[in-house]
Amino acid sequence: MFVDYGSRAPVAAAARALVEQYAFCHYVYAETRGFVWNRAHALNIGVRRAASDFVATTDIDLVFAPDCLDVLMNATRDDRVVYSRVQYLPQAFADWDDLTTCGQRFPLSSPTGYGGLQCVATDVFHELRGFDEYYRYWGIEDSDYHLRLTTLRGLQETWISDRANIYHQWHPKDKDIHAVYPPRANRVPDDVWYRMLLHFERHRGTARRNSEQWGHVHTLDDRPVLNFLDLEHGQLIKNDRLVPLNYDAASNSYAARALSANFGKLPAGHAFVVPRARFPRQTPLVDRLLLMANKRLSRHGIEIDYSPNRMHSFLAGFILEEYGRSIADYFVDFPAEGGVSLIVKAGDDPLTPVG
Repeated sequence: MFVDYGSRAPVAAAARALVEQYAFCHYVYAETRGFVWNRAHALNIGVRRAASDFVATTDIDLVFAPDCLDVLMNATRDDRVVYSRVQYLPQAFADWDDLTTCGQRFPLSSPTGYGGLQCVATDVFHELRGFDEYYRYWGIEDSDYHLRLTTLRGLQETWISDRANIYHQWHPKDKDIHAVYPPRANRVPDDVWYRMLLHFERHRGTARRNSEQWGHVHTLDDRPVLNFLDLEHGQLIKNDRLVPLNYDAASNSYAARALSANFGKLPAGHAFVVPRARFPRQTPLVDRLLLMANKRLSRHGIEIDYSPNRMHSFLAGFILEEYGRSIADYFVDFPAEGGVSLIVKAGDDPLTPVG
């Protein structure tokens, strides 16, 4: 199964055409355009539709040695969760034709890196309703699921790193992202990162997560926000239900109050257009320059005092808490008018939260 988590139309068409060349693979498109990345939800979509006795979750930037699957299947049991660390390939690596010659000669990932390869009985995965879809982006859902499988469900933790050769492809990192979001937060907006940490602590004693709709595949019928967007031309479709949110970007506290207070007054089915909330790639240019300057000046005990625009971080946290409650749908970082985000007010019977 190939899960396309909301690719743009040209990319989705190319992906579908490629996948349909292989009889063993089924293409599933999730209408999640404009959503923030949710690795937990994307994996759950595929796993919930799996027909095998065991399911293995991993990442797209990993390459497996030819015998890796045999090693994995020899280690699986109903009472186990099987993990493997991965090896980081250097930038100059080019020996793709014969990974069997590589062996164990590259740096290994963290011994607590549960997301490299994780395999568990499909029945157990369904019993716990998969990864917790509250977690956005990446970085916590694997540790959370490990806790639920071992401490709460009682599965035996088994590692096959010494036998399963799995290689992480080298790829460039976005230096601009690291300048704005500290590496410890995995490039996640602050409000989202801290809320996810709190969620982890509050629910560490609960094994079963998500609603019965876990792994839900969104369709156009689930996405009222798309009625306001001309996706082909990157423009807003103006009507009286599209309301601009005006605020002073220089005042973070005022901007946050303007969003939270006025959204509560918005009629159901109407949408706020939130400007100046680039999400989540970067803050405005001045913010980035000042952050870089402060990083250098801090070595000499000097710092420039300024108030950066954190509207994108607040908006991220607001969406995380309110989606499925007061927010019926949203679209972040739409290219119209220099970059805007839209949030649609829910009615009396809002959508059931799925992630």
